[in-house]
Amino acid sequence: APIRADADLIQQMLVNLVMNAMQAMPEGGSLTLRARLDPRGRTVIQVEDTGVGMSTERIHVAMRPGQSSKPGGMGLGLMVVRSIVSQHQARIRMTSAPGHGSLVSITFPRLEDAPEEAHDDARIATPEQALDELATGPLTHDGEGN
Repeated sequence: APIRADADLIQQMLVNLVMNAMQAMPEGGSLTLRARLDPRGRTVIQVEDTGVGMSTERIHVAMRPGQSSKPGGMGLGLMVVRSIVSQHQARIRMTSAPGHGSLVSITFPRLEDAPEEAHDDARIATPEQALDELATGPLTHDGEGN
């Protein structure tokens, strides 16, 4: 379903989430991007990895502005993601468990429920367009930046 969104910002959000997922897979793994409709007809974009995963406490730290769950991290990636999600009046949810990877879900308001001013440069786009810019299916990562 179409959403009112700035495609460049959605792409930046996805790039940040993909980079985080790849960093969570130092030994390699799988990264899956998907777009779907929830039961209420809202568009959900998901980024899922098979990385090291995080405890509930680490998720809370990672989701705080300016905080990072990574040693030496500044938390800028998720801070940008949260800002983009907020600008689009969407919601973010992260689920994870140590050793079982992570799933980040971004839920956008239905097009008819999205305020015109959700973003100054908003245009109507489908989430599939944003996903197509990044990948056309599951990605693999060998842990060596490939």
